Amino acid sequence: MVSFVRDGRCIAASPSFIQRSRARATVLDNGILTVSTVEHLLFALQFFKGEWRVELTASEIPIMDGSALPFASALMQSGIPPRAVFFDVPVKLEIIDGASHAIIRPCAPNASPIYTVDLVFPSPMGSMSCSVVPMLPEIIRQLSPARTFVLEAEIDYLKSVGLIKGGSLDCALVIGKNGPINTEGMRFPNEPARHKMLDFLGDMSLLGALPRAHIHIQRPGHHINHVIIEHLTPFVGSL
Repeated sequence: MVSFVRDGRCIAASPSFIQRSRARATVLDNGILTVSTVEHLLFALQFFKGEWRVELTASEIPIMDGSALPFASALMQSGIPPRAVFFDVPVKLEIIDGASHAIIRPCAPNASPIYTVDLVFPSPMGSMSCSVVPMLPEIIRQLSPARTFVLEAEIDYLKSVGLIKGGSLDCALVIGKNGPINTEGMRFPNEPARHKMLDFLGDMSLLGALPRAHIHIQRPGHHINHVIIEHLTPFVGSL
């Protein structure tokens, strides 16, 4: 269980408090406390079970380098053995959310869950995918370094609506018309897709467990993740 605390106010990391919007992050709001950009930290924390109290001095989790690596590295060195908890999804679900599309299928007995995300970029990046079997600690190593990303063409608009105020090449992968403009380049050939998978798993952590299912998402994003959570919540039960 994860709770966020600021100035004596507290909010639990729970689906009940997801602020439904088209924001580029997951925001929790219980009417007393609002916390944004929780997904990268929650991605890491979900694999290290316990009662986590996250004390904040601001309304947003630090973006760090745009990935979950700083959080995951610290937890991997903590001595706490990573583990994952799953719940069964007994029926097939198909979810359409604007241009995003998800299909969720039950796993066969003794089969491993597989999650896949597909996204499409303008040329020269083109289409990109990421598939994972949520086995530990491999999935932490495979996904935690993947940074959040933004198209260079979107930057002026995002700033105009009050987003990415502190953004820089140090905290995001910026993709220009000819590819990444960061000096480092991409950490993986499919880094943006890996980051979308990281976001998906971070959002799913709000359920308290991961779905034991085959999940395929086209045009992934936080909004469809939140709709998926809504559809999966009845299957979680008592863990």
